[in-house]
Amino acid sequence: MKPSGGVLNAVMYSFDTLGDRYKEEVLYMETASSVLVFAFAAFTEQEYITYQPVFDKFVGSFEYRGNNPKPLFDW
Repeated sequence: MKPSGGVLNAVMYSFDTLGDRYKEEVLYMETASSVLVFAFAAFTEQEYITYQPVFDKFVGSFEYRGNNPKPLFDW
């Protein structure tokens, strides 16, 4: 994933062979003042196949707007 906007760095980890679920993906995005964490877990292979593209679409559409909520409320 290529960082954009106020995101300085991004890294995604994928975990499998977990005891209580099929697979988990965790995305960390670093900004100047915080770290954003997005996580997706699937309990079965079929759930992973079905919902992993939805997670990718969500993460791909995310736009970091900063850590000041006032402009968002004004919008």
